[in-house]
Amino acid sequence: MSCQQLWDREKSLTLIKLYEQHSLLWNPWEESYKMKNKRNDSLKVIATEIGADVEVVKNKIDSLLSQYRWEKKIAESKSGMGSDEKKTQWLGLKHFAFLNDKFTPRPTYAFNPNKKS
Repeated sequence: MSCQQLWDREKSLTLIKLYEQHSLLWNPWEESYKMKNKRNDSLKVIATEIGADVEVVKNKIDSLLSQYRWEKKIAESKSGMGSDEKKTQWLGLKHFAFLNDKFTPRPTYAFNPNKKS
């Protein structure tokens, strides 16, 4: 398959669903998350089901994740502008809902040098 493979809406949604099913690719709390061989095996399975090369699938996932983070940031900024509706035209925002916790910043704790533990 060429690098210029076309990704229609259905194929992109299928990729997102397969990505969700292979949680070791996106969930850092998954036991196999840091095992590169298992991650590569999961990518090969996804690539086979999609009918594309592994590198093409990896690039498309990276692209979709980048778009998701961008659209999520825009939707969050619009929510405070007096509008109750957070509308986006992008197809993947609701389909990537399983990642909402992953991209939410953790709370920070101020360092207090005078506090004794």
